[in-house]
Amino acid sequence: MQALKILQSLIEFKIEALKDYAKEIENSLQEKQAELHSEFKKELDEVTDDDERQRMIDWFLDDNLKFYDDFPKMQRDALFLISYSFFELSLARICQMVIRDAKTKKLTLTPPTKVYAYASKKFLDNVANVKIKRKENLWKKLNQLREYRNFIAHNGSNLQLINDKADKVKKITSIKYINKYIVKEAIKNDRLKQYHIEKKELLEKFIDLIENYLQFVITQSIKKYKVKAKKIVLKRKPA
Repeated sequence: MQALKILQSLIEFKIEALKDYAKEIENSLQEKQAELHSEFKKELDEVTDDDERQRMIDWFLDDNLKFYDDFPKMQRDALFLISYSFFELSLARICQMVIRDAKTKKLTLTPPTKVYAYASKKFLDNVANVKIKRKENLWKKLNQLREYRNFIAHNGSNLQLINDKADKVKKITSIKYINKYIVKEAIKNDRLKQYHIEKKELLEKFIDLIENYLQFVITQSIKKYKVKAKKIVLKRKPA
């Protein structure tokens, strides 16, 4: 159990770091947006030449596009990918710790062959017999978010880059599911028909779902493979 307990603490620490970073992203964007508007207003008030004024407006529009459109997309997509990678790797590590703790009960478990979330879940369900089926609804949400993660990673969030019709349907289905059941209208497409995370609440919800699922899985694993501590008897030395 010791290995699983240590891993549980490490997962909690990483989850808090992801939550803090999500807040930092949004706070930084808001600060930059406010700074941009303040600087533009100040500079524009001091300009009298029409050509210079137009250059100022063009500069503002370019930077406005960066801080309100480009940067939020980049940062939110990056955090989304990082968060899912952490989820997948954490499940794989839980499997490793379960195998290690099972050995203390003289049980040999065949590890999953791949470091995929589904492979880890299948191992915990069918090989390690850890009772995690109670959270199937939670897994369903994470699975739809995984599909959207693949959409970002492999297709640049652009349906036009997907030739396979079945795969395209999967991606559309995941977006509809996320927008309906996880965070309302969280994902939208832009003028280039590229999808992006419009609402920061989706990242917050995603990290919460990861936290809830991992904590449940690791708690169930500890229950299943609890290692009994050896009883220590202290004997008084003879006088």
